[in-house]
Amino acid sequence: MKRLNGQSIATLSYIDPITALLASFLIFGEASNGIQMLGAVLLLGATFLGDYKTAKQPELVGDEQI
Repeated sequence: MKRLNGQSIATLSYIDPITALLASFLIFGEASNGIQMLGAVLLLGATFLGDYKTAKQPELVGDEQI
């Protein structure tokens, strides 16, 4: 955890509900409805777009670009 930046930790926290949805299906056999699946798709799409946008921007450290 010490090596991960804040953006990576935030991304993992966004994916946590989807992990719970999959675990409930695989472990307990709970069925998912259309609203839950739509929410999962929207969440993954928003997470991907957020990471894609920030990955293109260079990081600034002090007055220098990395």
